[in-house]
Amino acid sequence: MEVDLDVKVINAGSPQAKGRVERLFGTLQDRLVKELRLAGISTIPAANRFLDRVYLAKHNHKFSLPPKNNTNVHRPARKTKAELDAIFSFQEERVICNDYTIHWRNRLFQIGKRQPYFLLPRTKVTVEERLNGKIKIKYKGQYLKMREIDPKRIRRPRANHSLSVKPEKPRPRQPFIPPKDHPWRQRFSAQVRISSERKVEALV
Repeated sequence: MEVDLDVKVINAGSPQAKGRVERLFGTLQDRLVKELRLAGISTIPAANRFLDRVYLAKHNHKFSLPPKNNTNVHRPARKTKAELDAIFSFQEERVICNDYTIHWRNRLFQIGKRQPYFLLPRTKVTVEERLNGKIKIKYKGQYLKMREIDPKRIRRPRANHSLSVKPEKPRPRQPFIPPKDHPWRQRFSAQVRISSERKVEALV
């Protein structure tokens, strides 16, 4: 934000550097608490009303001092209103899902087909939440066309429970019985015949 606005932040880490601001905190923490007790205030809404209607005007009248230098040191804004709205926004990084949607704080946004850039899933984009509540999605300085959709209306495949199909049991396999003219049987018959002839020759 500092770079976009061309400003420099000077941090004050000590009470001496903070000056009047630090003294003001001490005054408020001491005087304001006592004023609230004297007024019989014990709730936050009542305290806010007391500050606006009674305390602030009396406090400023008593403790305000004229500035030593009346020169206005404010610079004119060199940004357009659209640019300032983007700068003063809450920005978070998100990733485009495979269905070209973006999930952000329990909300779902659908990316349009026509965009300034060719986008792929897993692309990182920036989600801007403006001060007025509007949502913008930016990629490389360009705002994407998108629309918010209801996550509950997304169709998801459902399991079909109407058909109860039972898995078929494997059928028992029957042992293979070769026919009489099978080569296995012919080879076995020839071996039996040769063995029988040898036994007969041995007996003779």
